[in-house]
Amino acid sequence: MNHAAYTAHPSLDDGLPAGVPVGDSGLIGSVEALWDELRGLARSDVELAARETRRAGDGLASILAYGIAGGVMLAIALPGAAGATILWLVNR
Repeated sequence: MNHAAYTAHPSLDDGLPAGVPVGDSGLIGSVEALWDELRGLARSDVELAARETRRAGDGLASILAYGIAGGVMLAIALPGAAGATILWLVNR
């Protein structure tokens, strides 16, 4: 058994009595591990949100580009169709 892990380090002022596990074993180690795990999960969630936001932005840009292209095509085709209709009516 490693007794060094169960003795409080003299430079640490954690308020725990001597004999309480410090470091990676015991309550403090468990709390530190839990905190690290929560930080990792939060980081993963933030990264996922950033990726999803980027994908949504890319989709929105595509929708806008297709809408503008469709509007330009409609603006070009509508006068052509109107002109063709007028020519058809005149030559009738």
